[in-house]
Amino acid sequence: MVRWLGPSYRPSPFPNHPDCGSPAVDVSRSIINGTDAPAKAWPWVAILSSSNAICVAILINHSWLLTAAHCVHDYHTYTVTLGMNTINDFRNNPNIVTRKLAFKKRHENYNKRSIWNDIAVLKMQTPVDFTDYIRPICLPFRHIQDDKHCYVAGWGFTTPHGVYPKTLQQLKTYFFDQSLCYYIWNFFTLPPNDKQFCMGIPEGGGECRGDSGGPLSCSRDGRFYLVGVHSFGARNCIANYLPPVYTKVYAHLDWINEQIKTHNELN
Repeated sequence: MVRWLGPSYRPSPFPNHPDCGSPAVDVSRSIINGTDAPAKAWPWVAILSSSNAICVAILINHSWLLTAAHCVHDYHTYTVTLGMNTINDFRNNPNIVTRKLAFKKRHENYNKRSIWNDIAVLKMQTPVDFTDYIRPICLPFRHIQDDKHCYVAGWGFTTPHGVYPKTLQQLKTYFFDQSLCYYIWNFFTLPPNDKQFCMGIPEGGGECRGDSGGPLSCSRDGRFYLVGVHSFGARNCIANYLPPVYTKVYAHLDWINEQIKTHNELN
């Protein structure tokens, strides 16, 4: 059973594309304990790279992406890579597209210490066409909480010691008790607020370095919705007593809409 949590219904900030959240393949199953994702499974997952860092970005329409605020810095130049499933195919795969950024903005209330409001918008210099390998995820109209149909995907370390995967990794994950989430993290940093939430798996594992900014994709009625953006977790990536923390996308819909609207009006 799917539970949609939050206040009464309100639409996404801009219309979702008809093909949003619909991979071209069925999804049935640096992510620790993850598995290789089949091609076309997560077509909204992009690599956000600079000269000294790698994160994940999430395609939401032809021109715009979301990521974590801590992945974005004013003095860095970034490249977005979409449509890639295996690094070995990078040079010869016609399904892969790269773009430079025309605009990037972190949430103005992002707090580096508490890691609150850890979200940013990105606009590519040139829009992308949608294919089986490149498609947007749907933005939510409420906060979804469903332990049966939520997945994370990313390009981060697959071991705590720093090994990047050759193939995009995927992992089924579950909502962590939020009261316990706040209690645990209160010992290590400021506790998550109501615009954040925890996920995790009983045996530990999950996102690691390089997975920041990645999507928590939850399915409803045959489509995937962007429920969360990965923010932070345990330093060693496998401590099951420290569940990964996500920024709640639904709580930031108005902010996302305002950034896109303002930028488009000025340019």
